[in-house]
Amino acid sequence: MFDLHSLNALVGSEFITNYGSGINASRRRYEYDTEKFRYIDFGSTEQDLWNGGSGSEWALMSYFTSLTYVYDMRYMLTANFRQMLLRGLQKKTGGDTSLLCQPAGNCLKSNL
Repeated sequence: MFDLHSLNALVGSEFITNYGSGINASRRRYEYDTEKFRYIDFGSTEQDLWNGGSGSEWALMSYFTSLTYVYDMRYMLTANFRQMLLRGLQKKTGGDTSLLCQPAGNCLKSNL
């Protein structure tokens, strides 16, 4: 009886994290035109200086399973399932934002 049936199963999990950051700065109207004096600190007024930065962090946790049923080496049925949870934190100049997404694509956003 059991020679006609075969069942194979695979179960696993995955966890991924990512961190990123950036910085930028620019200036116009330098006091001197030579390239030796073209540094961010050598501009004429503070109104001509732009700078900023950002950072981001996210993590992905998922669980998965796969089941395969074979009957009499002729008929095969395979089922796969994957559950993912995403947690993201993004920091920008002027505030922190938190984003939590469920597997169905519903995302909740709140200020930290």
